[in-house]
Amino acid sequence: MQEGTKDTMVWKVLLVIAVILVIVLVALYYFGRSGRADVMFSSAPLPAFEVLRNPDKLYQPSTDAFYRQPVGMVIRKGDPDSLNVLDNWIRTVEAEGWLPERRHFWFKTTDWEAQLR
Repeated sequence: MQEGTKDTMVWKVLLVIAVILVIVLVALYYFGRSGRADVMFSSAPLPAFEVLRNPDKLYQPSTDAFYRQPVGMVIRKGDPDSLNVLDNWIRTVEAEGWLPERRHFWFKTTDWEAQLR
């Protein structure tokens, strides 16, 4: 990447956004834990984890999402084989219960944290 190109500018903007996000998350974490905030909103799984870590101070009145965030993946255009593989894999693991189990493991518990140590 050359200095001054669109790509460079995009990365600089993304870096600024990432720094702002970290600052906001640190503030949420501090004010939520210290009791100086009445309510904390954040993307999953942070609220659930904070309740698991601080059950005496925090309460999550609902585990339902306030909204659904569309997330997608990208594959190379004109690659029906890859699209077919991904579609079939998603349908299969969803039907087998693997995806719901993984969602529960990663977003509803902190059991995975021990594996990081």
